[in-house]
Amino acid sequence: MKVSALCFGVYIYQQFILKLLYYDFGFMESVSPYILPWMGFVVAIILSVSFSYLTVKTKFGRFLIG
Repeated sequence: MKVSALCFGVYIYQQFILKLLYYDFGFMESVSPYILPWMGFVVAIILSVSFSYLTVKTKFGRFLIG
């Protein structure tokens, strides 16, 4: 049940994290093209789960995604 409360938040946050990594921070130029999707996946999943967890901890966050 706890993981399911985070799923929608992960779905929402991962899009913004990947856009920031690939287009705004220049992540694509500094990493090999073979490693880029895996690095993006790992960074996005860790950050989106963390942000989702923190969001669900607040009353307003539970209203939005929880």
